[in-house]
Amino acid sequence: MRSRPRSASGYNSAGQITSTDQGDGITSTRVNGNLSGDPATRGMTREVFWTPLQYARVGVHYTAYAKYNGASSNYDGFGRNAKDNNTLFAYLWVAY
Repeated sequence: MRSRPRSASGYNSAGQITSTDQGDGITSTRVNGNLSGDPATRGMTREVFWTPLQYARVGVHYTAYAKYNGASSNYDGFGRNAKDNNTLFAYLWVAY
């Protein structure tokens, strides 16, 4: 039975969380844009639309985040908060 190579993780000289595979020595960033290494994200999505004709729809789509990349505030070490990723999307949809 072949054993699986061990890996080491931690912070590199630039302060990024990294992972190094002991088998081949390749180093990579574990989770991009994330201070805690936890990719958990929580939020809600709401959409309101109106269908004036059978083949057309006008709507608004809103996404609000309570937790992003593992934290609700300062998730990346640069002061960005989960709510900074909230999005509002308005659209017109037509099909023939």
